[in-house]
Amino acid sequence: MPLTLVSGYAYGRPDRLPIDENCGLAPNNPYALSKAMAEEAATFYGRHLNVAVVALRVFNVYGPGQSRDYVIPEIMAQIMDPTVATVVVADLAPRRDYVHLDDVIEAIVATCAARSGIAVYNVGSGRSYSVADVIEVAMAATGVRKPYRDRGEVRRQEIDEVRADISAIERDLGWRPRIGLAEGLGSMVSRVAA
Repeated sequence: MPLTLVSGYAYGRPDRLPIDENCGLAPNNPYALSKAMAEEAATFYGRHLNVAVVALRVFNVYGPGQSRDYVIPEIMAQIMDPTVATVVVADLAPRRDYVHLDDVIEAIVATCAARSGIAVYNVGSGRSYSVADVIEVAMAATGVRKPYRDRGEVRRQEIDEVRADISAIERDLGWRPRIGLAEGLGSMVSRVAA
């Protein structure tokens, strides 16, 4: 069964929270547009060739091995580096729905149970955390306390908050995330320390 992975950013700025699969896609940057177009191509293929297609709209994935270009690994690296006195990020305010990589993999595996036709599911935790919340959880996971601040850099086309409604994938495929943010960050600490 063809599967396409799409970003939760394809929704753009949501008009309601949590975001369910019936919210229209309104990408507001090139990355999100490319993801929405990939989903459109996959569903076109499914309709015209009469094959089952599943699109997973994945929210903010994190986990071991992720590049420091992403906020969680950057936060973890600063907290764990004894030469860094203060954790500094661009903006403390944006709220994201973080989902651990292992849970995303399990969601992909769960799509094997999807019925025929075209199905679209959100994959997230169903909770949102600000960047400041992530720093606090990360410090608790590492046992390291440091001051933190932002540079006041709001990204162009910033989305204030995203939070996935994951009830459809729970109902249809029996998937639900198993790894909370504290546990996920804790596992990243143990892997870095090893």
